[in-house]
Amino acid sequence: MAKFVLKPNYEYWWPVRVKSPNTDPKRGGATVEQTFNAQFRSVSTTETREIMDRAGENGTIEFIQAIVLDWDESVVDDDGQPVAFSDAALADMLANVWVLKAFWTAWSESTSGQAAGTKK
Repeated sequence: MAKFVLKPNYEYWWPVRVKSPNTDPKRGGATVEQTFNAQFRSVSTTETREIMDRAGENGTIEFIQAIVLDWDESVVDDDGQPVAFSDAALADMLANVWVLKAFWTAWSESTSGQAAGTKK
């Protein structure tokens, strides 16, 4: 059995699955799934509450901005070129409700104790 190592700062990678509506008129009601890996940092329950209280109406966005540290080369622009992680690029992504929901879902799954892609 592995020992639990208590760390003040814990960073980890987790898949983010963005599901957006299919733009093909013949596929109305269908979704398209795109996946990339993001690096998250753990936060205490106290810090989570402080971020959410301070942010008010924009709590979810500010929380995601506080816990996402990086993403992999699977995040690309329209030309297929990798988009480097930055606070500004993350803010642009979070303006899209599907992306915001995907980050929130990924973080929630990562804190559930289950491996990615498994059901509880």
